[in-house]
Order: sequence, then C-alpha cells, then structure tokens
Amino acid sequence: MAFIAREKRGDKVYLYRVESYREGGKVKRRKLAYIGVEKEKKDGSKEFVPAHKEVLDRIVLTENVHLGDVFVLNHIAEELSLANVIDRFSIKGGGLSSGKQIAMMAINYAIGPVSLNRFPSWFEDTALPKITGIAPEKLNKDNLGSAMDGICREIRGGDKEVVRVVDKTLDISKELVTIWTGLYDIDLNALYYDLTSSYFEGAKCILAKLGYSRDGKKGKVQINIALVVSQKWRFPICSIVYPGNVSDQKTVKDILRIVREEFGIKDCTVIWDRGMVSKANFRRVDRCHQKVISGLKKSELAVKDVILSVENDEIMKTENRVRELDDDEGIYAVALVQKLYNKRRKIVVYLNTQAQKQASEKREFKLRSARIKMGKYKKKLERGNYKELVPVTNHVKECVKGVSRFFKPMYSCQKEKITFDWIEHTDKVKEAGSLDGKYALMSTDLKLGCEEIVDAYFGKDDVEKAFRYFKQVTKIHPTRCWLENHVRMHVFICYLAYLLSKVLEYKLRSNGLNITAEMALYELGKIKQGVLIDPTTKYSAIKVARCSKKQKDIINCLSLSEYINSET
Repeated sequence: MAFIAREKRGDKVYLYRVESYREGGKVKRRKLAYIGVEKEKKDGSKEFVPAHKEVLDRIVLTENVHLGDVFVLNHIAEELSLANVIDRFSIKGGGLSSGKQIAMMAINYAIGPVSLNRFPSWFEDTALPKITGIAPEKLNKDNLGSAMDGICREIRGGDKEVVRVVDKTLDISKELVTIWTGLYDIDLNALYYDLTSSYFEGAKCILAKLGYSRDGKKGKVQINIALVVSQKWRFPICSIVYPGNVSDQKTVKDILRIVREEFGIKDCTVIWDRGMVSKANFRRVDRCHQKVISGLKKSELAVKDVILSVENDEIMKTENRVRELDDDEGIYAVALVQKLYNKRRKIVVYLNTQAQKQASEKREFKLRSARIKMGKYKKKLERGNYKELVPVTNHVKECVKGVSRFFKPMYSCQKEKITFDWIEHTDKVKEAGSLDGKYALMSTDLKLGCEEIVDAYFGKDDVEKAFRYFKQVTKIHPTRCWLENHVRMHVFICYLAYLLSKVLEYKLRSNGLNITAEMALYELGKIKQGVLIDPTTKYSAIKVARCSKKQKDIINCLSLSEYINSET
C-alpha cells in the first residue's frame, strides 16, 4: 500500500509517495514519485510547493466538456445501429444523415432536452463532436427540422392544405425491435398496453383536441399517446399518437392490428387496464384469438354480480394471500371460470385489504358529514320561512355530495313553508361495503393460474413509470410544436430516448448493479473530459476527471473502462 513519506533536509521537508515491500525477510521502502517540498516561512507557517510547480502554473485547461453520460448513450445507440436504421427509412438527401441527427436528439432527450435553437450549444458542451466527428454547427434548427421531416412529413395539395402525413416511425420501431430482441435476453410473450395524454399550449395542431386529461389540465387541448412495452424489462415496442378526443376503447382495434400484423407478434398475451374494456373489443379479441389479461369495470352489472358472489370470509383465507402490503395488509385472490362477454373466461376476484379499509373509512366519514349537514339544514328550514324549492334542493345536493346515492331527500310544503327529511339507503351502504377493496380481473387464457394473472396485471404499473419518464425526463409536455409531423416526431424521439435508457438499465441490472438508468446517467453526467495545454512547450493532453467509486462501478459494469479512463 502506498503512503506519503517525509524526509527532512536542512530547513526543508521533501515529500514522496512510497510503498513497502518485503525482500529477504526484511521490510523495505521504495519511492514511487516525488510530490513536492514543505518550506518554513518567516512567520513560522509552512508552505507546500508541489513538484513541477512552474509547469502546473502555466498549464491551461480547455474544452472542459461532458463525457460520461453522452459516451454511454452514444455507445448504446451504435450497438442498436440506430442511425443506420433511421437512414433506411428517411428520404432526406445530402448533408448530415437524418439518422445521426435523430440519434443525437434522442441522446439529448434522455439527459435533459433543449430547444432546437439551443441544440448546437448543448452539443458543443459535450464530448460528442470528438466522438462522432459531427460539427456542432451542423446540428442547427433547420437541419434538425429537415431530419425530422425526412422521417415524418406532411404531403400538401395545390391549395397548400395537408392531404396526408407519411410517417415512417412505426417501420423504424419494427426494425429496432428485431435488433434488440436479437441482442438481449428479452422475449415478447407478454406485452403491456396503456394510454396517456399530453397537453398543449395553443390549439393550432390538428391532433390537439379536448378530451379526458390524465394530467388534470381541464380545458386544455391535448394529444393521446399509446405505448406498448414488453413485460420482460419493459422495453418499448412502439408509441402511437392519437387525437386528444380519442377514447381508450377506440384505440384497441388499431393496437391489436399493429401488434399482430405490423410486428407479427401473435403468440403473446396483451395486458391492459379496465379502460380498454368493451363488448366490441372483446369480440375483436375473440375473432383474432388474441390472449388478453384485463381489468374489469365494477360498474358493469355482470362484473359486480361476480364480485359480490365471493364473500370476504371465503376470499380472505391464508392460502389465497398473493401479495404482502404495508401494515400487515395484503391482497387475497380467488379464480372462477364463468361466462362473460358471450364466452367462458378465467375471472380473478381480488381483495386489497388496505384499499378496503381506506374506502370504508372515507365513505363513513362522508356519510357522517352528510348526516350532520342535513340535520343542521333541516332545523334551519323548520325555524325559517323558505318558500322556494330550487335553492333548498341545491343546498341539499351540496350536503350529500359524493354520497348522494345513499340518501333519498323528501321535500314537503306546509303552509307555504318548505321542509325536508331523508331516508338512508342502508342496503346500498351495505352493498358498497361488500365491494370495498374488491376488484375483478379477466384472462382469456383459462390455463393461467390465479397468482399468474394477478402478478401480470399488477406489473402494468411499470407502463405508468414509462409515461412518467416521457413526462419528467424527456419533458414531453407541454407540447409546443404544432405541425402534426413534428408532434409525431417529438413523441417518437421521446420513445427512442426511453429505449436507450431501458437498454442502459438492462445492462446495469443484468450485470448485478441495481440502479436506475436516470441515476446512472446523473452520476455519469459528472464525468468531464478536458484538454490540458502547456503554452510554452505547446504540449497538450486529453484528460478525464477522476471518477468516484460509484462512477467506476457503472463504467466497469458496462465494460467501458478502456474507453473512459481517468487518473487514479
């Protein structure tokens, strides 16, 4: 082990890096490097003068740029042949290829997206110009816009109106799926499908429509984004953009066609949320013999009857516990085979005791609050002289807001004075209690076990994580571009950035490093590369900043230590 040794000569102390070694049974020391000298000043304080101080004083640091994150993402993009795949479907001719430009944009989106105007400046502040040989000025707004148009472009008629949009993003996605399924241990036996929305500032885009907002942005126009990912590792298969007023149910027909015909993935199970459920959609599922696992809507009478047919005492047996939750709560599930949507299905009824307790407490609080409010208002009416019915009914509606189905108000008018009383539907309260925390899932595959169905369905929460990535990392909203083809390309580049991050996460976790792609890129983003220049001798050297242990672990895990070398 090396350590610092001090040698005093006269009024100076010389410092060396030395190490101990054994020779002939004796411990000896050898000097590894001269570090510098300690001098005593006139005031008694000590001054350290490093070795080669005169050289260090004149060395200049230039081109201090980000290296770690961009190098890793570019390495993954090259492994996927991303630029080459894009170029095969681009119509852009001459100049820098569309593939290289879009690949650089995907890398930027995965780290922290900037506007097209700021893109050359961001690019110049990274090691990518040296890594790729691309001059920053080549990645200007006009060139990047042209690159996007080469993949997804508007066809205009004689009156300059858009006739149609030629979109090659799905073809690129198909090629990429073929590549990554060949490179990595990921099968397509099960796929998750879900939909989200992204709101707009402005209303110029033809895709931007008012619809159900998952962002809670009421009154803002939006687009809807469909995403299909693999169950294993959650790799993205494809992303599809729909107008903002298209409902979840209406996208199912299109997605089934894309998965089965465009991608040729037929022997798989598609897992989706209860929002996709309709009789028409299950007729489509049955016609093409597609295996599906789906949530079911409790609001449908047939589904509610199935849930109520399973008593809580029956379901809450130890052998039916399929998941552990906090505070000793759990999820219990039983499977039934019953006819639903004109065919026999495997139906799983599950009880979440945590959700059951919360729903019961919330309803009881609202019921108690409604009783108190109505009681006070009833006395107020009896003391007063209210003659108009409409204000009274409106006030009662406010009293029972959220629990109105459990009460039946009764109004009377005596001597031109309005009074009211109410009846509480205790049978409905009891039924609601029987449904608390209970839900139903359905599988078209009767061979699947109860726990398999539950595990598969609950895994769909990772699609929500994908959407959070789109919204938080790639900053997909608020969408500010308004041309339809640019909106589609914006979403597609978010998809590419997500693919790069999932490949990174796959490599890290499959090699034993349990860390997210976002955290890895955060750590790698601290690794910088600079050029040291001695103006006197004109000597220059490229140096990488010293890496922390965490950074070294990530680099070693990715087998990239020979490319990202730092001084130790």
